[in-house]
Amino acid sequence: MQNAECTNNSKGITAVIGIILLVAVAVILIVIVSVFFIGFTGNTSRDVQKSAPSIQVLSGSNCLSTKGVFKLDNQLNQDIKVGDLVTVIEDTKHLGFFEVVGADVRAGQTEDLTLRNIEGDKPPMVYKEAQQYTLKFTSGAAAGQDIPVTCSLPSNYFKLTRGSIDDNTLKIEATQTIYSNGSSSSCQNTTNSGRLTAWSGVGYLSGGADNATNYCLNTTLAVGAPGSKTTFENVGLLQCNNVNCTIVDLTQDLNLILRIEDEDNSLQGQASRLVIGR
Repeated sequence: MQNAECTNNSKGITAVIGIILLVAVAVILIVIVSVFFIGFTGNTSRDVQKSAPSIQVLSGSNCLSTKGVFKLDNQLNQDIKVGDLVTVIEDTKHLGFFEVVGADVRAGQTEDLTLRNIEGDKPPMVYKEAQQYTLKFTSGAAAGQDIPVTCSLPSNYFKLTRGSIDDNTLKIEATQTIYSNGSSSSCQNTTNSGRLTAWSGVGYLSGGADNATNYCLNTTLAVGAPGSKTTFENVGLLQCNNVNCTIVDLTQDLNLILRIEDEDNSLQGQASRLVIGR
């Protein structure tokens, strides 16, 4: 009788121990799976944070077409640096590959962003007023970010259009006087020379690697009251080489960019772009 009771008690104890062991194994497995899952999701979150760009954290405003500059609101935690690469789309057309020049746009700041072409003789970026642009950053902290920009003319500007009377001349709208030394042989012999740098596409208009040829207008564009818009017709573009000056043929296909280099002119550094026959 006692042996039977001992046997029953042993069986009961064994069952209890088995249940305890099963519970312990289950708890251990739960702990292992939890640790693995937490570690995996943590790593995945960190990887996503490292690889994926932020939700739109760049925006552009106050784009001034002939100055080639706009205000970039940089809400990244890193600077947009000089040398960062940008692809520019004009409306739906690829305009070119550009780089940031001038100065960094610091993290958390709204500052000027200026671009120039990275190809050929590196002409400046010249926007057209009322034209839609998309700037696609392809390197640096902003890589993967797209910025839509629409530009307007600054308060003081000059603007090129095709001559309406003579195809070989320009019509120029300006709010400040643009001087000319067109009677000289160099476009550089006087202080108010009105010296210009000229590009056709991404290369200098002269085709020279160092832009040894100088450019100026064939007449001074005298604006009466500074800041008042004046339009000048039949303006010729002179190409001078220290020996003589000749009129540039504007009847050919050109993607013409002119930039004012005269330091005594308030328009100094501004550029205008005119596409002819394309």
